[in-house]
Amino acid sequence: MRNKKLLLPLLALVVAAGAVAVGFFAAQLVPEPVTVQASETSAQTGQADESGFDGTVYLDGREYVQRHDLTTVLFLGIDQSEPVTVSEVTGEMGRSDVMLVLVLDDTNKTMQVLQISRDTMVNVDVYDENDVLAISMFMQITMQYSFGGSAKRSCWQTKNKVSELLYGVPIDSTVSFVMDGIAPVTDALGGVKITFRQGDTEVDPAFTEGASAVLNGAQAEQFIRYRDTAVTDSNSTRMSRQMRFVQALYRQLAQGDVTSAIATFQDAAQPYLTADLDADTLDKLAHYTLNADMLTVPGATKEGEYHDEYYVDEDALRRLVVQLFYIPAG
Repeated sequence: MRNKKLLLPLLALVVAAGAVAVGFFAAQLVPEPVTVQASETSAQTGQADESGFDGTVYLDGREYVQRHDLTTVLFLGIDQSEPVTVSEVTGEMGRSDVMLVLVLDDTNKTMQVLQISRDTMVNVDVYDENDVLAISMFMQITMQYSFGGSAKRSCWQTKNKVSELLYGVPIDSTVSFVMDGIAPVTDALGGVKITFRQGDTEVDPAFTEGASAVLNGAQAEQFIRYRDTAVTDSNSTRMSRQMRFVQALYRQLAQGDVTSAIATFQDAAQPYLTADLDADTLDKLAHYTLNADMLTVPGATKEGEYHDEYYVDEDALRRLVVQLFYIPAG
C-alpha cells in the first residue's frame, strides 16, 4: 500500500530546516566501502561486523551491481535529556533515539523507510579536537551522536556510522529533530488523536485499549518517549508507538487545511531542527510516493549488563541491503 499523503509532515520538517546548515555535510566524505568478507554474525561473536560491499556483490551465486538512482536521507530524533559518560569520555549532544533511513528511488519516484534500533551494537567512534580518532567503543549506535560536539558534527558522525552499518551504502543527507520539540509542535497543531492499543496503559493508565483521545503536547511526548528500561526489548514497543503517532499525525495533516497546518508545523518545529538537504532532495521529498510498509534492520535484542543490546543478523542485513541498494548485473 502506498500513500503519498504520508509525506506531508516529513516534508514540513525538511522544508523548515532547509535554510539551516545546507551544504555543511556535502563537503564531507562517506566511509569507503570494502569487499564483502564471510564472517559470523555479530550476535554469535558479540563483536560488530565491519565488512562492507563494493560496487559488485555476489549473493546466492548471482552478481549484483550497486544502484546509482537512489538518494538517501537519515532522519534522527534526538534525546538531549542528559550527558553520556563512557570510559571517562563525556558526550553532551544527547542520543539519537529515533533513526530512520529514507531511500528515495529516482527511477520509480518512490520512498522506502528503513528503521534502525537505537540499541544496535556497533563500534562508536570518538574523535579529538583535531578530528583524529581517539577511541572506539562497542556500544549502542544511539551513543554515536553524543560525541560530536555540535549538532552538525554529531549528524555527520552518525551518518557515517549508519553508512558503515549498511556496508558502505552512502547516506547523502541528514535531518535531526530534538525530541523536546514534540510537545510544542503537538500543541501548536491542537493535539494529535490516537486510538489506544493493548499495553498503552503502561504509558498512562488513562490510555485504555480501544479508546481514542486527542493527546496534548505533554501526553504526546510521554507516548513517544516512554520505555520501561526494566523490561528487555522495551525499545521495540516504543518504536511501534512512535510510528503510530507519526501515522496519526500524517492523517491529521492530510485531512485538514494542509497549507495552514504545514505552516504551523514549520514555525513550531524549526528551533529543534538541523539539516543539510539541498533543493533537489527537497523536491523529491515533495513529490515521491511513500511506501507505507516500513522495513527494519533485522536482528535480535539481548539483555546486557547495563541495558538492552540489539545484535544485527548480518546475513539477513546483507540480503536486505542488496534488495534495497543493488540490482542484478547484466
